[in-house]
Amino acid sequence: MDQLAKNYKTLVRNAWRLFYLSHRAWSHPIEQAGLTTASFPVLEMIVHNPGVTQQEITDQVSLDKSCTSRACKALEAAEFIHREKCLKSAHAFRCYPTEKAAAVVDEIVDKESRHIHRLFEEENPEEMEKAIALLAHLIEKMQKE
Repeated sequence: MDQLAKNYKTLVRNAWRLFYLSHRAWSHPIEQAGLTTASFPVLEMIVHNPGVTQQEITDQVSLDKSCTSRACKALEAAEFIHREKCLKSAHAFRCYPTEKAAAVVDEIVDKESRHIHRLFEEENPEEMEKAIALLAHLIEKMQKE
């Protein structure tokens, strides 16, 4: 294996480990709220984008359609959201948050934000921007393939 392939594998492995360790750190407040770590990004998107379609959620959160549909059904059953059929498509739904959802998301985002600040308080902002740009570039290239 050449050095480029080794570097790629190290980058992906480390990104996954960072996600996993970070996920463990802030999953507890999500679970305490009666959510799953899979449904929380869906709920967060709905709270910040009332009226978003399930397809838009699928595209932005990088889930497949069935996962988005299950998450939305569960969120609706737990009274975090309500869904309305889109007028343009019989199979499409728009999702709207309830007051309960907004309060829960605000609380969890606040806890997550404190965690992120503790984690990155000593890191160089320019290095962070370079890392973000690199990952965005690689994602864009992979989506085109």
